[in-house]
Amino acid sequence: MTSRIIGIYSPAPQSGKTLASNVLTHQGFTRLSFAAPLKRMCIEFLMMLGYSKAAALEYVFTNKEVLIPEINQTPRHLMQTLGTEWGRNLIDNDVWLTIFEQTSKEFDKIVVDDVRFPNEAEKIKQMGGEMWKVVRPSASHNGAHSSEGQLDSWNGFDHIIYNDGTLVEFREKVDAVIKGAKGEE
Repeated sequence: MTSRIIGIYSPAPQSGKTLASNVLTHQGFTRLSFAAPLKRMCIEFLMMLGYSKAAALEYVFTNKEVLIPEINQTPRHLMQTLGTEWGRNLIDNDVWLTIFEQTSKEFDKIVVDDVRFPNEAEKIKQMGGEMWKVVRPSASHNGAHSSEGQLDSWNGFDHIIYNDGTLVEFREKVDAVIKGAKGEE
């Protein structure tokens, strides 16, 4: 049923990929995430530690860098190690892709704004999708986990969108690419 899939990668936080994803959702795209199963698992884990659902959601979606006192780890660390060390390395390198492929069947137009690994980008392309890279020259990338920076030198991007101007200019660039105009390459 899926007619259009757009995967978005950005090498740095605050690059504009969330804004690009928001623009797409306003154009009728459904936002899916490779990390959605991890987030659900972490929320359940935090609730088992005694946190309310609201507090667990706050940790997973807002306070990713705040230490969880009971385990002396951050939610970001939980999600990264659950996704990579457990899911990808111990279970199957494509475990999250299998879940994504099943979930994506329900939707016509999809945007995935958390593409981090080459096999994720390649899966989107195999499904007939496009890969976009959002670059903000002024943003810095300091991630040390193996899930960060995997696509920095990947050469399969269909569009590279530079977020180097105003918010309005960036939205116009995203709109132009959505409408099929040639992206900045």
